[in-house]
Amino acid sequence: MAAGYDKLPADLQAKVDAGADLTEDEEERVRGIKEMLEDVPKAPEDRKRGILFVERHDERKGGPPSKKRKTK
Repeated sequence: MAAGYDKLPADLQAKVDAGADLTEDEEERVRGIKEMLEDVPKAPEDRKRGILFVERHDERKGGPPSKKRKTK
């Protein structure tokens, strides 16, 4: 929030205020900021939403084998 990530860019905010049609990317950005603002007052462990992204190196710690090609 200190860096201003909790606010839409001025041109996008103007489109939202005017009720103009948004592109899919713009809708995702608006929704993302809305969700972030809803999560700010929550404890960090309560902020998780949906399916979490797992890094490939985390999958290898007991999960299925990596799908990365093996080279000789």
